[in-house]
Amino acid sequence: MQYLDKNNSDPTAIPYEEKLTKYLDAIIVGDKLAKKVRAAFDAYIFLSYRKKDRRYAQELMRLIHQNDFCRDIAIWYDEFLTPGEDFNDAIKAALEKSGLFALAVTPNLINEINYILNIEYPMAQEMGKNILPAEMEPTDREKLREMYPDIPDVVVRSDKQTLCDRLMTSLKGTRNRRKRQ
Repeated sequence: MQYLDKNNSDPTAIPYEEKLTKYLDAIIVGDKLAKKVRAAFDAYIFLSYRKKDRRYAQELMRLIHQNDFCRDIAIWYDEFLTPGEDFNDAIKAALEKSGLFALAVTPNLINEINYILNIEYPMAQEMGKNILPAEMEPTDREKLREMYPDIPDVVVRSDKQTLCDRLMTSLKGTRNRRKRQ
């Protein structure tokens, strides 16, 4: 379950006031307006990362949005969960509507059993999602391939051209899908 924590001291977390505002806006905004806003995006990306790597997730979002063709793409990550909502159901729904599963790769992804390894990554594979692993911090690639079967080649965060190319290829065919529905 997600909840609002006024006393959260993590400097990389979205501030309590901003989360509260988003939550209240979500409740107050009608379904019709919410659908209209969602339809304005060309595509959706599901961003998977370990909580302890939030700063790398934020950096990956910036790297994605630096590409002109990605400016109208929504990036979903777990900060959008609302208090009281079932975490697993929300993750599944967000992943279903996403055209790409972007994975922030760091040593924290492989140093212990985690939710991404057990739930998110297998779910993305099962749904046939395009997977884009972006190495945000040097990580043991052999162990990564061992723990995450069939993981595509990792893109290093400093290789902006390859990241751009892989984003474009991965999102091909998913753009405007939501607008056509």
